[in-house]
Amino acid sequence: MRKHASLIYADMDGLKKINDTYGHNEGSLAITKVAEILRQTFRESDIIARLGGDEFTILATGIFPEKTNVVANRLEENLANYNAEGNHQYDLSLSFGIINIDPDNELSVEELVAKADEAMYKHKRSRRKSLARRVEV
Repeated sequence: MRKHASLIYADMDGLKKINDTYGHNEGSLAITKVAEILRQTFRESDIIARLGGDEFTILATGIFPEKTNVVANRLEENLANYNAEGNHQYDLSLSFGIINIDPDNELSVEELVAKADEAMYKHKRSRRKSLARRVEV
């Protein structure tokens, strides 16, 4: 049975500044912490992958388009909770794009990732004032 899904493309904001200010070891720790926050945000059945550098993708199955904001809000809340702890030298921030995948779509994985990446850059340009999403694919 084919299911609705959401594909999230996430990019860390400010990793270069963390690396330049605190060193690459600290940058690696920041990436690890983001990965932990992603694991705490998403279900065990969701697939989280680090594409390289400071970019991640998440495939969350069984999520209908009207629930996409719930996922986005949970991610932003978990980042805010980490930043509110205040026991670190810098805050973590992610720009992310979410596309909703209809079970009957005929796009390739590469095309879906490209669309999610495009949505993420739109989100990054808006400076996190609104969630950048595309219509169902």
